[in-house]
Amino acid sequence: MTDAPVRRRAPGAAVVAAMAASLLAVDAARAAPADDDPDARAEARSSLWEHAIDPDAATYAELVDDAAAALAAAPAAIQPEVERAVQRAQALAPGRPTAHFLAGRIAETRQRWSDCAAAYQQMIAADPRYEPPSALRPRAGLVHARASCLARAGQLERAAALLARAAAAGPVPTEHWLAAGEIALAQGRLEDALGHLDRASAPDPDPMTARTAGWLAALAHDRAGRPADVAAAVRAATAADGAGLATGRRARRCSIPPTPTTCRRCARAARRPRRRAGDLARARRRRR
Repeated sequence: MTDAPVRRRAPGAAVVAAMAASLLAVDAARAAPADDDPDARAEARSSLWEHAIDPDAATYAELVDDAAAALAAAPAAIQPEVERAVQRAQALAPGRPTAHFLAGRIAETRQRWSDCAAAYQQMIAADPRYEPPSALRPRAGLVHARASCLARAGQLERAAALLARAAAAGPVPTEHWLAAGEIALAQGRLEDALGHLDRASAPDPDPMTARTAGWLAALAHDRAGRPADVAAAVRAATAADGAGLATGRRARRCSIPPTPTTCRRCARAARRPRRRAGDLARARRRRR
């Protein structure tokens, strides 16, 4: 009994192309003049090999570079073709994080919170340690941006867990504590909210953050039925109003409005920086 002939599988097209590119690079290196730069020859061979292995790499790099430049130049005026280019880059290389980050930033500027949260999650799945380009890095950090999108998309528990993990890992900016306080307030965790908001107010906070934290703290004390603490929080918020006016910066009313009720109350408070200290408590008694 004779053995059946072994059928050998032909090498794939990508492998054949890579081998051919490598041979061409070797021939070119041999034909190069003696004074040619060896580093340049090595770089050329590396580029040829990378192109053979991943022919979409150059296209991906061009798409994300152009989109990043457009987003850095005019984040509020991104054209549809830029977003389509980012989507194409995501499809070309779903295992690379940059296109997912750009998609998240674009969705964030257009207030499409669910799309923003999904894109940032794809970015983290592709590379948990990814660091965005400095020109596009969110002012309060990437964790804060992700948590903001999750909270505004209604995923409060995931947003709170993300912020808690970041705080446990090391120092975080004051905007981080402000977001954690707003989310805890929306969830009804008043004591946690007050603790987070207190951290957002010190030390030496940004006037916008301090003002928003002060009014949210007043709201938390009001919900807890503490008129004296409401008055103290309103005085602190009013002082932060003055600091904001002195620096010429307008404070935000709500940085993360998790619920319509929270946002309306925060907005009303921020529009009345000179209201009397007992107004919130009296309004609460009238609602009863």
